[in-house]
Amino acid sequence: MPTPNLPHPIGIKVYGLDNKILSDAIVTLTLGSEVLSETSNSSGEVIFNTADLPSGWNVGDTVSLTATKVPTGTITSTLVLTKLPQTTTLTIAQTSELNYVETDNMHVLNFALLVTHEGSKVTEDNPLPVNIPVGSIKDYNMEVAMGNVPGTSFIHKFGNAPDFDTGDGAVDIWDGANDAGSALMSYTYSSTANIDSLSSSDGGDTEAIEIQGLDSSFNLVVQTVTLTGQTRVAIPTPLIRVFRLKNVGSTDIVGRVYCFVNVATTGGVPNTLTNIRAEINNGNNQTLMCIFTIPNNKTGYLDAFDTAVAGAKKTAEYQIDLFARPPGQVFQLKHRSSLQDGGTTHWQHKFLVAEKFVAKTDIVMRVSILTGAVTEASVSAGFDLILVDN
Repeated sequence: MPTPNLPHPIGIKVYGLDNKILSDAIVTLTLGSEVLSETSNSSGEVIFNTADLPSGWNVGDTVSLTATKVPTGTITSTLVLTKLPQTTTLTIAQTSELNYVETDNMHVLNFALLVTHEGSKVTEDNPLPVNIPVGSIKDYNMEVAMGNVPGTSFIHKFGNAPDFDTGDGAVDIWDGANDAGSALMSYTYSSTANIDSLSSSDGGDTEAIEIQGLDSSFNLVVQTVTLTGQTRVAIPTPLIRVFRLKNVGSTDIVGRVYCFVNVATTGGVPNTLTNIRAEINNGNNQTLMCIFTIPNNKTGYLDAFDTAVAGAKKTAEYQIDLFARPPGQVFQLKHRSSLQDGGTTHWQHKFLVAEKFVAKTDIVMRVSILTGAVTEASVSAGFDLILVDN
């Protein structure tokens, strides 16, 4: 038996495309041929009472609920009536759902076309107006560089092996790979935080040098130390890694600057060259080290790297390798490429998906001469990293 006089409230809350409450939507409740209609209030709410249906209602009846707002869209849902008061939500879809009724010989389709804010139907000749404000689409790398992405930072590592020969074999790309200087073709890594000294080969160098590196816990440390010519200066916080020195003073460096594990020096140059961990060659005012270690509590994402060979008389084939050493492991080859040099050649590789490196991973680029008896070769390389806080 229908129960037309028994109150049965149904509370409905309407949401828009952005999942925010939607006011002024037309909401209907349909049971059979009978329809109740209300407009959602400022809280997006509508309350129906099935006692208002002229023919009444029964527990177990299925009612159809529809919410529509032009030009937002529409949504239709069903609800099975129970004895207790009921609540439900309706979220407007961008376009109407497609409903059809089957008969023996045909399908009857009922649907609504999307309309513009003026209420006109959307067609090829009358498309939706799309307005993308200038500057609303951001370049992620630019946003990171500008400091607009919390917990992220960008680092561009670039280096140069200024003077090496075929006989040197695989050469780490950094300032020390210099037959006219330190001749350190293979970079030496510290196993403890013992990098504690700075000096210059020129007695007149008194510039402020910024030192970027990692402390004993592999935490990032940036320090500024003022040179005192050829006399050793102690670095306040000893480091386990150093990956950049740069002159932040107002005058050029005249000599070569060395960052090293403390040892006796002669004319500002460490007597044990293998104690050198970074050096600034004359004229550069900063290190050129294609070497980096991911700091503690960070993850590195390597986006791209590039290489270039220079020297018009150095025709040869060069092999360029990207190596990484996760903590507690050995150096592993991550990418290999080669360059044919008939003068100056440049090549860039960009990863479609960034290469991921965990904290304390050492990264280095190396070069080997595969063909040709070459002397005084020079190769540059660099890579781009985004560091994300863990």
